[in-house]
Amino acid sequence: MALKFLKTPPPHVVLLPDTQFFVRAIPVPDAKTPDDVAAQVELALESLAPFPIAQMYYGHYWLPGAKHALAYAAYRKRFNTASVETWAGADAVLPAFVTLLNPAARPATTVILNTPDTITAIHWADNSGVPDHVISRALPQPAEDTPPLTDEQLSAARAALRNELLRSSPGTIHHYEYEYPALDTLPPPARADNALVFATPPAPSQNTQTTPQTTTFTTAQLDALDVRDKAELAARHAARRRDLMLWRVFLACLGLLTLCALIDIAVLGGKFWQEKRALQVRLQAGPVAEIDRANTLATRIEDLSTKRLLPFEMIDLLRPKLPNSILFTRVVTRSLNSIEIQAKTNIASDFNAFRTALASQTNIAKVDVTNSSIRDGSTTFTLIVTFKPGTVIASENIPPPPVEKPKPAVRDTGAAPANAEPQHAPAVQPVAAPSIHEQIQQQTDQEQPPPDDLPPPPPLQQGQPAPSAEPTTIAASSYTTAPGDTIGAIARKNGISPQELLAANPDIDPRRLSVGQKLNLPKNPAPAAENHPEELIQ
Repeated sequence: MALKFLKTPPPHVVLLPDTQFFVRAIPVPDAKTPDDVAAQVELALESLAPFPIAQMYYGHYWLPGAKHALAYAAYRKRFNTASVETWAGADAVLPAFVTLLNPAARPATTVILNTPDTITAIHWADNSGVPDHVISRALPQPAEDTPPLTDEQLSAARAALRNELLRSSPGTIHHYEYEYPALDTLPPPARADNALVFATPPAPSQNTQTTPQTTTFTTAQLDALDVRDKAELAARHAARRRDLMLWRVFLACLGLLTLCALIDIAVLGGKFWQEKRALQVRLQAGPVAEIDRANTLATRIEDLSTKRLLPFEMIDLLRPKLPNSILFTRVVTRSLNSIEIQAKTNIASDFNAFRTALASQTNIAKVDVTNSSIRDGSTTFTLIVTFKPGTVIASENIPPPPVEKPKPAVRDTGAAPANAEPQHAPAVQPVAAPSIHEQIQQQTDQEQPPPDDLPPPPPLQQGQPAPSAEPTTIAASSYTTAPGDTIGAIARKNGISPQELLAANPDIDPRRLSVGQKLNLPKNPAPAAENHPEELIQ
């Protein structure tokens, strides 16, 4: 209801009395266009009318294929200025009979149109849809000094004129009659697609055949039927097209403004919703941060409870590439696979070489260097090394190196067999350098007391020979030390006392055991050396 002003207003059509126009059928040659027909009609009116065409209101009706056109014209001075001024806003100005020009009319059809002051006959002789003639008569009007006609007199006069018009249309087979009230009270036509539809409700009369009728005229046909000045009509049509275009632009702008308003409302709604969400995020930021901290702490606790940091193993993985000039001053393990090392060196090139060598290792994922500075010829830097997952393994999970079985002892008889090969001294096995973890563990191992603190030997029993001052030769086998080994631990593993182990290895320092070191294990003491001094265990 609120958008009624957006609808196109109903058409406004002005109908003029038929008696103001004279009507003629103008022959039209074949294969003519509507423009050619209009030019032909104007030439015919110039020759038929007693007035110049510029002093007439005229129009015509023609259908494609018809052999003739129906032309009508009226002298302009027959219409007063006041009535002409009402035509300005009209969609069309037509004679009244035009509304009954049915293109589907059958041959030998006559239509009678009754108005309060006139009666008109329209006759179709063929099936072209264009009438052959239109005759209009005015009802008699009383003189100024005479009384008005009675209804009986008007009815008799109308009947006489109707009979006259029917006699003027010979061969009539189909007769239709319509009655219009006052022309200015007729309902306006309906708008169609670039056309106007005229509806003419019948007014039944005695002894006449009547039927409802609708007639549709396109815009081009209305331009030809309109009686107004053609140049003025063309300008009016141009103005109408301009107004229509402006109207459509206005509607488009209105729609665009409506769309912009909807978008603005949506943006405001989205902004309000976003602010509400931001407020909710701010309110939940504290609990969320606390949950994150608790989760991080729980994860950290779980890692520490199920796994342990392996700083020494990480350092051992870095040692093969470590130049001698670089000294580690501080080591911090931040996670299971990363280590932070603060170091310094007096040779700057060793620092670059060490960093390049670490970056090229396949077991290292990333190497970051921070806080690098040079002062007094010394380069200090912080190195953050991240190992690939699964690279750092605890030392107890690393399989020990294979232990070579000792060769059996050979008794020296002073002479070698004839076919015996010369004996060579056993090759000395290189001892692997202990790791930093092993060195620290060995330095902190205080389990075994030094030899000076060993307990005195047990007292001699009666009849037991005193021990010789010379070292006693014993049969022995070897033991290779492993990470974490001590004198006491090795003695317990092999079922001997620490004193016996130290006696079999007088040249070792119990505080300085190294991984891979070979120790002699005593077994079954041999007889005294004075009986057979030449029998030595190799």
